[in-house]
This record gives sequence, C-alpha cells and structure tokens, in this order.
Amino acid sequence: MVEKEFLYNILKADLEKYERVFLIIDRQESNLLAAFCNSNALRTSKYKVLILSPGEFPNGCCAERRQITKEDCNMFYQLYYMYEFSDRFRILSKENSYGNIWNLFDADILDIEDVFEAILF
Repeated sequence: MVEKEFLYNILKADLEKYERVFLIIDRQESNLLAAFCNSNALRTSKYKVLILSPGEFPNGCCAERRQITKEDCNMFYQLYYMYEFSDRFRILSKENSYGNIWNLFDADILDIEDVFEAILF
C-alpha cells in the first residue's frame, strides 16, 4: 500500500506540472509508443505532455518521458481506475475488447495522426 501511495503522490505532482500525462501500455508490441512519440500530433500539440511507459522510448521523442517498471505501470493503471483524476491523465493502449477509437483506425476510417490528435485533445 505504501508504494501505491508513493506513486499516487508522484502522479499528483506530475498532473500539476503537465497538462497531459499519458500511460502507454503496449503488451501486444504494436509499436504504439514509438508511433505516438514520433507523431506530428504530439509534435504540434499545444499541451505540455509527459509520457509514462515501461517500453523503450525512441530517439527524438518530442515530449517529456519517463520509463517506468512494469510493476509501476500496473500500479498507475490501477490508480487510473481507483481515483478520480481530471481528464489530464490518460491511458493509451490497444488492449480494450470493447469499441474504441482503435476500431475506427482498424476500419481505415481514421489514420494514425487523426487518432493521436483526438487522444491529445
């Protein structure tokens, strides 16, 4: 429980410093982290963005980033659902089994930049 409280305090401080905090989970190894880090949507975003991920960040990522452990990633994921945060803390993942924005991408209705622009907004 102490670790969860510690991560909660870190996240709380990050939310005060950044306008958007993204937890990127890519267990399917779909290259989501690299695609987001290298997107024009992120590069031209008006928001101060922090990306948290256990994955390897690509060179030239245009946002602040922090590599975290898989355990911390799971804890942040739990915090996302346990506590009420503003819409500034967001999870970026393709894991959900219900309809989401990735279905529009998979159906070629949106391209990847449209998806990232929508997620950043």
